[in-house]
Amino acid sequence: MKYTHKQLKIKSIKSQHYSKMMLAVSYADVIIVSQLRSAIALRYDATKHDTPIVIAKGVASVALQIRKIAIHNKIPIIQHSALVISLYNCRSPIPEVLYEIVAEVLTYAYTIKNQGMKVSQLMSPQQLNKYHLFVANNV
Repeated sequence: MKYTHKQLKIKSIKSQHYSKMMLAVSYADVIIVSQLRSAIALRYDATKHDTPIVIAKGVASVALQIRKIAIHNKIPIIQHSALVISLYNCRSPIPEVLYEIVAEVLTYAYTIKNQGMKVSQLMSPQQLNKYHLFVANNV
């Protein structure tokens, strides 16, 4: 198949965007996944942003790649399908209505990462269920 100059340029831009997005995943604080093969990478840097930001998102093979990078970099992965859907379709900054749940997810992620603990040591199933969370990997 022969590509036009415009098609090649678009393909190149998409490839560059994908590469930057995958590189950004390694700087994520947490990965939130859904059962429907979607993934969101969140980062919160109070020196740069007032709220957490979505630094990468994807479905199917892109979501799988996000998970692989997260596992390699020991980034906590938490399953929360409703939150993934909400974050996937919004632009940064995240909506105020999601602040509480995102704060809870980030708190769990920071505790796990900073103390080298497994989620089962941090909270009971009842605490997880409060926010409909399921830990997809036990870093």
